[in-house]
Amino acid sequence: MLSAEEQEFIQKNAKADITKLILQGKRYPTLAIKKLANQINIRKKAIIKLPTWAETPAIFFPPTISWQQCSSEYTAKYKAQLLKGKSIIDLTGGFGVDTFYFAQEFEEVTYVERNTDLAKIATYNYKVLNQDNIKVINADSLDYIEQQDTFDVIYLDPARRDAQQKKIITLEDSTPNILAIQEMLLSKGKYILLKTSPMLDIHKAIKDLKYVQSIHVIAVENECKELIFILNKETSENINLTSVNIHRNGDTDVTNTKWNDNLEVSYAAPNTYIYDPNKAIHKAGIFNKIGQKFEIAKLAPNTHLYTSDNLVLNFQGRVFELEKILKPQKKEIQKYLTQGKANLITRNFPENVANLKKKWKINDGGEIYLIAVTLVNTQKVVLKCKRIR
Repeated sequence: MLSAEEQEFIQKNAKADITKLILQGKRYPTLAIKKLANQINIRKKAIIKLPTWAETPAIFFPPTISWQQCSSEYTAKYKAQLLKGKSIIDLTGGFGVDTFYFAQEFEEVTYVERNTDLAKIATYNYKVLNQDNIKVINADSLDYIEQQDTFDVIYLDPARRDAQQKKIITLEDSTPNILAIQEMLLSKGKYILLKTSPMLDIHKAIKDLKYVQSIHVIAVENECKELIFILNKETSENINLTSVNIHRNGDTDVTNTKWNDNLEVSYAAPNTYIYDPNKAIHKAGIFNKIGQKFEIAKLAPNTHLYTSDNLVLNFQGRVFELEKILKPQKKEIQKYLTQGKANLITRNFPENVANLKKKWKINDGGEIYLIAVTLVNTQKVVLKCKRIR
C-alpha cells in the first residue's frame, strides 16, 4: 500500500505543512500527493496514541474515524495480558491494533472485519509488522462465528456511533448489541472480553450483562479511556474490580478490589497533605478501598479527597500540600491569588468551577491550587494548596 518511494516521501515530509504540500502537488507527478499528505497528517496525530505504528515507515493508516476509534497501544497491551489461552477471535477487527497485541499472547488469532478496505489494510500492516499468526477474515462477524467451533476468548469492541456518527454510550444501542448475543457468544467461547465506552454506567452494565467475572477501568495518563468487562459462565457472585492508570513510560498504578466489598474508611479534617485519586479510581468508585490501601482519611463521605499528616509517596493520583483553609468568599479568595490566577477544583461543593471562577474573579493558571470542598462536619471551605506530585 506504500511503495518505497512513498515511504521515503512521508519520512522526508513528516513535519511539513499539509496544505502547502497539497498545493505543491504538481512538483511530484509520480506520486499521489493527497494520499500521502493524509498519511503524514494522521501520523502526526497518532504519534502519542500509536507510537509504534506511527514510527514504522511502511504502516498504512485508514480514514481518520477508524484509527481514532481504535485502542491505543497502551490499553491494547494491557488487555492482551488479561486472559490466557490458545485461541482468540476479534469480532470487531477495525484498524487491528487490539488484534496485533493479542497475537503477542495467543497462538491462534482471528481478526474479523466486514469492511473490505479495513481488512486489506490490516492484512498489509500485519505483514509490515512481521506478525504472521493472525488470520484475517473479511466477513460479517456474527455470521462467521456461528459457523465456527469454539475459541478460548472472544473479543468484542462494539461500534459506538450511529449513522450520523454521533457517539453512543449504551450497550443496547452499540453495534453489535452484546445484550442480544451474549448467550450465543458464550456458547462459542469460554470468555468474552468486552470493551465499552468509559462513560458507560457500570452498575447498569452489571445488571444487563450476564456472567460478569471482572471489570477493568483503564486510564492512560489520568484520562479514563475504556471499560473492560470479562464474562464467563463460571463467574463468582462477587465481581473482581480493577482500576489501572497507565503511564506512557511503562509504569502502571493498579488497585484491585471486589465490586461488593463493604469497606470502612476513617474521616478527618484537612491535615498537611491532600490527595486526589486518579480518574480510573473515580470511575471505579473504589474510594473506601483507596483510603484503606494508603491508610489515609477521607474529608467526607461524598468528598472524594483524602488527607494525612505524613506524605504518602506512592499515592495513585495528585498530591497537594495544604497551605491554608479559606472561607468560600470572594474577598477572602482574592487575597491569595497571584495576578488573579489560580487552578480551581471542586469536590462535593454546591457550585461548579465555571460559576465560582466568575463569582470570585479567577483566571486559570499559576501555581496556586484552590480546592472548594465540603468537610465531614458539612462546613464549606476552600483549601489553598501547592501541588507536589
